[in-house]
Amino acid sequence: MPEHLRALVIILAASLPIWFWGRRLFAGLETSAVYTQRFRLWIFALLLAFLSHSFWLFVIGLLLFLWLSPRDPYPFSVYLLLLFLLPSFPVRIDGFGGLNYLLDINLPRLLSLLLLLPWWISQRSLAGGARFGSAWADRCLLIYLLLQFVLQLSVDTFTNSARFAIYNFLDVFLPYVAATRAMAKLERAQDAILSLLLAVALMCPLAVFEWAKKWLLYNSLMGAMGADRWGMGGYLMRGESLRAMVTTGHALVLGFVMALALALCAAVRPLMNRRDHWTLCACVGAGLLAPVSRGPWVGGAAIIGMLVLTSPDRGRRLVQLAGVVLGASLLLSVTPWGASVVDLLPFIGKVDEFNVTYRERLIDASFAVIAKIPFSVALTFSRPAKCRT
Repeated sequence: MPEHLRALVIILAASLPIWFWGRRLFAGLETSAVYTQRFRLWIFALLLAFLSHSFWLFVIGLLLFLWLSPRDPYPFSVYLLLLFLLPSFPVRIDGFGGLNYLLDINLPRLLSLLLLLPWWISQRSLAGGARFGSAWADRCLLIYLLLQFVLQLSVDTFTNSARFAIYNFLDVFLPYVAATRAMAKLERAQDAILSLLLAVALMCPLAVFEWAKKWLLYNSLMGAMGADRWGMGGYLMRGESLRAMVTTGHALVLGFVMALALALCAAVRPLMNRRDHWTLCACVGAGLLAPVSRGPWVGGAAIIGMLVLTSPDRGRRLVQLAGVVLGASLLLSVTPWGASVVDLLPFIGKVDEFNVTYRERLIDASFAVIAKIPFSVALTFSRPAKCRT
């Protein structure tokens, strides 16, 4: 059996229990009525990706399924739910005439085209909606995108600059508009956050499996779908451990996604019972450990510390947190794996410690330069690199 089909069996076996459990998370929302519809869409898209052996057959099939299915009331939630379905490897759309190619398309851009763009067009025709530009955040985003285009145009051809503008429209503008408009009401915001957490929870057991078995489940999918080579997604070790990445393309990305999900778990605490909430937190916590990425670990620790300090009962929470840390330290000290775990920790570990030293020196040098010419440095860092035609 080909590798990507064996991986499909593992993905289905790990994901189906999460889907059955996730129904309880949406039980108190109006969108619980479309939960089964979203489950069918996710399963269909996953099977289509692994069995079609063509990215364009996947695109056509997904488009037909969305067209024939009942319309979901919250397309932004569907966008978040499908965001981590596949790795974001690019597929080039060939050009014509004097153009080498038109665009590079990937899963997030495809979802923007199929879900967010039709929603945005329909919202613009409705009276009483929030007009873009009415808020200062809208204006700041527009200024930023225009600045990016001007900087790109100054170092590149007009054709590549136009591509860059289209990418910004699909990758930045549409998700921003959808997030700020579609989540204007509490019910929609809760549904969107839960959809993102469900997408992350689906990756957690796969991340633990990749770490434990030293097998990247999605590594063979790109070749099976006939996609172009991607600069991400390769095997990466830290010590004796494989750094899991699932569909994010890099262990560091997966780690920060898990750290963000850890913060969002606190936002949905009132929507679920204590047992389900701790199950979700434990699932995300395991997913945070699997990438073996120290930066996200530091971020996750900072998030937990901030949540404890802002808790109404922070005194008791601090004592509980100190007890957990002390208990984990004692447990590691008496186990044969304690030294290996300590070596992986940031600042005190010995595995790949040059990465920490390099970043410490880099930030010291950066602060020294920024203190002298802050505005010029900001423009330099925001200037895009020149693209090849």
